[in-house]
Amino acid sequence: MRLLVQASPNLAEVGPRVAGEIVADTQALEMACADAREQEWEVVRVIGRQGAGEGLFSQPIGVAVDQEGRIIATDTSNHRIQVFSRDGAFLFQFGGYGSNFGQLHGPWGVTIDRNGDIVVADTCNHRIQVFSRDGSYLRHFGEEGAGAGQFNHPDSIAIDRDGHIIVADCHNHRIQVFSRDGRHLRHFGEEGARAGQFKLPWGVAIDPEGRIVVADRCNHRIQVFSRDGTFLSQFGEEGAGDGQFDQPIGLAIDPEGHIIVADCHNYRIQVFARDGRFLSRFGAHGNGDGQFHHPHGVAVDQEGRIIVVDHVNHRLQVIRMPRSFDA
Repeated sequence: MRLLVQASPNLAEVGPRVAGEIVADTQALEMACADAREQEWEVVRVIGRQGAGEGLFSQPIGVAVDQEGRIIATDTSNHRIQVFSRDGAFLFQFGGYGSNFGQLHGPWGVTIDRNGDIVVADTCNHRIQVFSRDGSYLRHFGEEGAGAGQFNHPDSIAIDRDGHIIVADCHNHRIQVFSRDGRHLRHFGEEGARAGQFKLPWGVAIDPEGRIVVADRCNHRIQVFSRDGTFLSQFGEEGAGDGQFDQPIGLAIDPEGHIIVADCHNYRIQVFARDGRFLSRFGAHGNGDGQFHHPHGVAVDQEGRIIVVDHVNHRLQVIRMPRSFDA
């Protein structure tokens, strides 16, 4: 299914207005049509629906793509991880409700480390668990609390170029950084609305320059930090216009450095340049293809497609983005 994006103005001038009518200039019209084709978004496939069986979901939240192109999703209210092929075929699942090693309680975030291991935010157990690519439990770190290395509902996870594990420690209003083996290295942020502060940080991603990009959910903005946690910049504010947010949650960054944001309560995906300049948006409220009911996690696959977790619609949508965001 192909849909036209609502992009930053203007695609093209199609002709002068004369006596209340538009006189189309043939060359300009052809250019406008070419630009419009470049600005198409395509829903490639939809994966899942509500349920507890294989390939079904109950309020999924996080998603990642591994080096083989497999899609890994946190099936949050089913307390498990599901793994799909790149074409959406169910492969296997692991987890199950509980607090023992390898069990999960409401997992939110998921990412893949440089060895192909699956790193999961076991959110309601207040810990991070690491699994092999086939879902076997390897190790975990963290416990409930507010001290260094402790968590209060960790959600999103990212891996930086050094293999460090970056965790959005949501209800502690901070970002924590760990070594690959779970040793606490540093943390930054505190509750508040000033630059460098957070109110329920949710999504986290690493851009091609190694900067840490954070979806500051209830401050309705995106903040950008150096790899050591120094505040660099921010963009966005509360609202429904282009570049505004109503609780941004999921974050992904494509190889070109575009920042892709799940703008949850505006029911859409927004795309920004690496400097925070608004480029494009896609989606609306609903349950059809290309519509969302509280989009959450976002990931980018090797073909440049985005996978969006459509949380309340209990599914994933695989979407091909425009070839260019240039106006």
